[in-house]
Amino acid sequence: ERLRKRAQEAESSDSKKEEKAPTKKKSTKATKSKQKKSKSTEPEAKRAKAEESTFSPDDFPSLTKYFGKDASRPLVGLFFSAAWCPDCQPVLPKLAKLLEDEKETLSSLIQVVYVGSETSADEMTTFLETSKAANVLESIPFDETSERTALKKVLATCAQKEMKDVGIETRTGGLPTLKLFRADTAQVVLEDAVPDLESKEVAQKWKSLLEEAASKK
Repeated sequence: ERLRKRAQEAESSDSKKEEKAPTKKKSTKATKSKQKKSKSTEPEAKRAKAEESTFSPDDFPSLTKYFGKDASRPLVGLFFSAAWCPDCQPVLPKLAKLLEDEKETLSSLIQVVYVGSETSADEMTTFLETSKAANVLESIPFDETSERTALKKVLATCAQKEMKDVGIETRTGGLPTLKLFRADTAQVVLEDAVPDLESKEVAQKWKSLLEEAASKK
């Protein structure tokens, strides 16, 4: 009888193990499913990381003279704009007037460089001249198309209709945008200073931002 009981207990134990076996398979499937999901996100993460770019003035010949420890002005403003952009048309004259009216203060503080999205050199030249901006700011030459495109890409700033040609899916800025940088480190001081153009104390604000950025060094 004892032998019979042991045999029954053994059979009962085996049947319980068999009942539990499918559960283990399910958990294995669940684990594999998680692994697949994890793997599927890996290319996306790598792609996003690959798309992250760091702005280096050395990559842009038209900008190198405005950046570096020996730069004549501590701030550099990159103004992204276009003659065909309705929102840009009133902003460029406003920026030009500010640079002219506050020349005594701003001429030693900031160098503004125009990054255009015009469709022709004549269009760009005319826009700068009619806005009275040609003599108060610099510009990346229209013929340097690849340089302008690369700059728009690395800073993720361009018109919406340019995004495909520039090679970006998301933007940090559109048109118009005035990005401010420290000249010595190329650190972004302000993502968009266009709203500041309405301020009467714009020079003081930009100086404060520069000092704040320097203190975080």
